[in-house]
Amino acid sequence: MKTRSFFGGSPRAIVPDNLKSAVIKSSKYEPTINTNFERFADHYSMAVVPARAYKPKDKALVEGAV
Repeated sequence: MKTRSFFGGSPRAIVPDNLKSAVIKSSKYEPTINTNFERFADHYSMAVVPARAYKPKDKALVEGAV
């Protein structure tokens, strides 16, 4: 049984910044994700879509104001 179907509380996608603990190599088409972070996302059936460098439009408006 998938965790999301039971609890109904995990997001479908994660948009991390391009920090080294989440994204090893930033790329527009094929970013390299940290293996532990990728396993975490696979366990919860989530997609990891890193934010573009220098483009705050990918992140939430609240994070841009911080």
